[in-house]
Amino acid sequence: PAPAPALQAGWQGSQRDLRRHTEAKVCRFAASGCKWTGLDEEAHVWSEHCCVFRDEGCRWLGPAQEMAEHMAATHACPYARMGCQVVAPEARIREHARVCSYAPHLDSLMSLLITLQEDLRVQVKERETLKEELHAKLAANAHQIA
Repeated sequence: PAPAPALQAGWQGSQRDLRRHTEAKVCRFAASGCKWTGLDEEAHVWSEHCCVFRDEGCRWLGPAQEMAEHMAATHACPYARMGCQVVAPEARIREHARVCSYAPHLDSLMSLLITLQEDLRVQVKERETLKEELHAKLAANAHQIA
C-alpha cells in the first residue's frame, strides 16, 4: 500500500501525532472574522495577516481588516492627505518625507495658517477692547441720563 499523504510529504512526527498534524486548523484571527481553515496556518498568517513590508523589517501582525489602518499609520507618506501616494517601509518613508514634492505646499499652508491664527488673535483682542469701551460709554451715558 502507498504511504499516507502526510508521510509522502515527509512527516517526521510520531504515528499518534499524525492525526493532529493532518486535522484542519482555524486561523488565530478567527475571532476577528477570518474564515480560513486548513493545514498550514503559518503560511496563511504570513500571506494574509502580516504587513506587506515584512521582508523589509515590519513585524506588524493582525486582523486583515486592520491592515489599511496599519499601512496608513506606518507606511504612508506624512503628506498623504495632501495627495502623495507613496507607500513604503518605515525607513524609506522617513527618507521620502524629506524630499516629498508635497512638503513645500504643506509648508506654505502652515505659514498661511500661522499668519491667519495671529491675525485672528489680534482681531479678538481688538474686539474685546472695543466691547469694553462700548460698555464704559453706555455706563457713562446711563449715569448722565439718571
